Amino acid sequence: MARNVVEFFRNLLATSGLSKYETFGTVDEGRMSVIYRARDKKTMRTCFLKIYKADCIRIRSAIRRKQPGIDEALLELDHPHVMKIYEFGRTKSGEYQAMEAIDGPALGTLAREGKLSLPDALSVFEQVAEGLAYLHEEAGMFHRDVNPFNVVVAAGREAKIIDLDFALLERPDTRGMYRRSGTVAYLSPEQVRGRHLDHRVDLYALGVTMYEVLTQVNPYWDQESEEQELRIDRTNYNHLVLIPNAPSTLNSEIPPDLDDLILSCLRIDKEERVQSAAEVRDRLREISSRPD
Repeated sequence: MARNVVEFFRNLLATSGLSKYETFGTVDEGRMSVIYRARDKKTMRTCFLKIYKADCIRIRSAIRRKQPGIDEALLELDHPHVMKIYEFGRTKSGEYQAMEAIDGPALGTLAREGKLSLPDALSVFEQVAEGLAYLHEEAGMFHRDVNPFNVVVAAGREAKIIDLDFALLERPDTRGMYRRSGTVAYLSPEQVRGRHLDHRVDLYALGVTMYEVLTQVNPYWDQESEEQELRIDRTNYNHLVLIPNAPSTLNSEIPPDLDDLILSCLRIDKEERVQSAAEVRDRLREISSRPD
């Protein structure tokens, strides 16, 4: 991060009402936010403190206008495979979120470094599906940005779904609600088209995630275009028309029933996909329990 940007956010922490937190350095910085390791001075609880940037504030403000109860619903989340959010706050300078401090690499990082065996990957996928089942069935919301870098694998191979900033409550009509908020290579066809969204966008994104983690290839990402804008447009188009090859064509360790499950998640028509995260979890559990 550039020095002047670091200084800006340090000053923000000191002057904006966030002085209740003691910070210990930057954890991550991206287009939407800066994340610090922090501690609540009153409770002495360690947390991650996320300071939103302008684009994220704009998107979250639009979500709150259309779904006024979303922040309250996010604060109520309590599941071992979903990041806990402690507080949303606003200051004169912006907005922030205090959340559970989860130490560990992203699932995508483990996969790229070749540090994930097939049994370990199946275990992580099962935990992610379990967390999504909780979000969908008990919390009544969907994540909308599931990808390998929004899953952290903590000690003991415990998986945690993180980054719920763009989550939506499941409602009869979600058309036009920043439909492409999320990561381009994992967007469902209905997100690309701007149609009504529901929990099945997460099942599609989980399918892409499983495919990529197991094969090191994202089946939709356009790698041929040199211009970023054209690459994004072609990736979006791929979501609408492409039927990926079975992942086992790229990784011979993948069994046929796992091929079937992943491809079922990737159906272009959401009515043809596997219909629940609980079913994905149960099928993963069955695959994992079979002897080699």
